[in-house]
Amino acid sequence: MSTLWFKRKTYGLGWMPVTWQGWLVTAAFVLLVVGDFLRIDRASHSVSDTLISFAPQFIALLALLIGICFLKGETPKWQWGSSKLITFVWFLVVSHAAGGIGALFTTAAVSGWYRTLVKPTFNPPASVFGPVWSLLYTLMAVSAYMVWRARSPASDKSRALRVFGLQLVLNALWSPIFFGLHRPDLAFGVLMALWFSIIWMIVAFAKCSKAAAWLLVPYVAWVTFALVLNFFLWTLNPL
Repeated sequence: MSTLWFKRKTYGLGWMPVTWQGWLVTAAFVLLVVGDFLRIDRASHSVSDTLISFAPQFIALLALLIGICFLKGETPKWQWGSSKLITFVWFLVVSHAAGGIGALFTTAAVSGWYRTLVKPTFNPPASVFGPVWSLLYTLMAVSAYMVWRARSPASDKSRALRVFGLQLVLNALWSPIFFGLHRPDLAFGVLMALWFSIIWMIVAFAKCSKAAAWLLVPYVAWVTFALVLNFFLWTLNPL
C-alpha cells in the first residue's frame, strides 16, 4: 500500500493521497482553482458562473486520480452517501449546475438580444438575476439535503427527491429556450410547468420536513414573478 499514490477510504470520494506524489498532484490542482478564483471578477459572476468555470479543472483532476488508481491496480469504489458533508456538497453542485447550464445561454444574450426587447416597467435590472438565482439554488440544495436527512419513510424521501430532479431539469431548460432560441412563448410554457413542479415539490418535501418545504417558498415566489415577467416579455415582443 505504501507504494500507491492513493488508498481506498470509506468516506468522501473514496480516495485520499498517501504519498508526496499524490499530495503534489492534488495541491497543483487546488492552486489552479484558487488562482482562477482570484482571477474571476466575482462582482459580475454569480455562484453558478464561478462553479462552471471551475468544472474543467475538477473533471481533469478526477480523471487523473482514477487513471492513477487503475494503473496502480486498484479499482475505485465510490461511496457518496457515507459523508454528510460530501452529500450536501453534491446537492449544492447539482442545484447550481442547473444555473450554470442557463448561464451558458444567458451571458451572451443579456448584452445582445435581451437588450433589444421591449420590457415592462417592473422589469428588474439584469444584475439582480444572478445573485437572486444563486441564493435560490443554495436554498434548494439545503432543502433537498434536509429531506435526505429526514427520518421519514424511504419511499417518501425517494419520491420527493425525484420531484426535486424533475424541477431542476425544467429549471435548466428555460434559459436555452428563452435566451438560446429567443422564444419567450415556448419559455412561458416551460416556466408554467416549472411552477407546478415546484408546488409539487413543496408538498412532497413537507411530508418529510416542514422546514425544508418552507425554504422553497422564496423559490416559488420568484418563479411566480418570473412567470408574470415572461408573459409580458412575450406579449410586448411578438414573434
